[in-house]
Amino acid sequence: MVIVLVYFKSTFMPEFNRYFRTLDTLVQFRRNDNRYFAMEQNRGCNRSCFHCGVRDQYDSSQELTLEDSCRAIDRLYGLGARIGTGLGGEPLMTTARTKEGITFYEHTLEWVRYAKRKGMLIGISTNGDFFTEYKADQLKKAGLDWITFSLHTETKKGLNHLVDCAKMAADNGIVPIIHDLITSQNADYFPGIAAHVAENGILVNATVVQEKGGSFSTKPETSLIPTKEQQARVFTALAHLKNYGFVRINKKLLLRGLDYYPNGWKCNPEADYFLHIGAGGTLDVCEEARTDWTVFDIDNLNDKRWRDRKRELIKKCTGCLYRCYYESENPSIRGELTTLGVMALIKIGGANLVRRWGQVATQMSRKLAPDIDWQLQLV
Repeated sequence: MVIVLVYFKSTFMPEFNRYFRTLDTLVQFRRNDNRYFAMEQNRGCNRSCFHCGVRDQYDSSQELTLEDSCRAIDRLYGLGARIGTGLGGEPLMTTARTKEGITFYEHTLEWVRYAKRKGMLIGISTNGDFFTEYKADQLKKAGLDWITFSLHTETKKGLNHLVDCAKMAADNGIVPIIHDLITSQNADYFPGIAAHVAENGILVNATVVQEKGGSFSTKPETSLIPTKEQQARVFTALAHLKNYGFVRINKKLLLRGLDYYPNGWKCNPEADYFLHIGAGGTLDVCEEARTDWTVFDIDNLNDKRWRDRKRELIKKCTGCLYRCYYESENPSIRGELTTLGVMALIKIGGANLVRRWGQVATQMSRKLAPDIDWQLQLV
């Protein structure tokens, strides 16, 4: 697959070459002009999920206006951020409005459009409840590069709804990703979910459930963190699909994530590979470790206030295994080539070809790992 992609890249398809080169930055090279960011936008949501505390903290008066969001993009660009994801709440909601009176969806569409004019690579994360063919077309025109659909209803109907949404996105040249949490309750049948997603030409993403008790995680009475054996089985299954380009988790995390079991990795307080913008524009270490400073207060990341606060928060932190943070600090260039190739094919209109490749990928993965239960067990 890699040989074929490189051959087309260098010989026959200039447009493929352009997208491959652009998407190549997703590998997260360690350069000051290639930081990754996540920005919270309007934390209101139509769902209330067991693992997420975002909706409970929603206060419309604290959220960024559209003008503020664009100013934050300007500041992030100045701080070296070139790749970013918009988070919610639910960014595509049309039944809720910002304090300016525009819908969450209108807010999202406009800040994405603004970021793309600056040359950034941009994705958003959504539950898919408000995604339509019309929005897929509008988001494509705005320049959206990828869209992550979070699986919050683990039923066959819930999964197939997101598969349909993801196919709409792919047909519009937006790279589709379906994300699910790995928990002790679903680890045994998670490979079946991943295989079903991949055989439909969609990338799989996953995070081991976090239980920090902050904005993006809660502390349940009984831990849902999978056992080490469960996590190893899921990572092994995902590594097989990764070889064919259908997993949006880098190879290093799949191979080394168990070294930090259970969720004990800590980021480097002296580096800034990943930036998080919280409600009101706070410049945070991550979703769970918040600072007292906004992105508008910090002119550069050598600011002593920022560095001292980051060191303090990380020293207190017990660790996590959030994918974006780990990957930003631990890039895997060679391991991403097939994934970048799949993404590039979708971007240039090859969604149907990717679906056929996804069927090959799942067939080969089942053949190479017959001890893994690849059957979709959702009802």
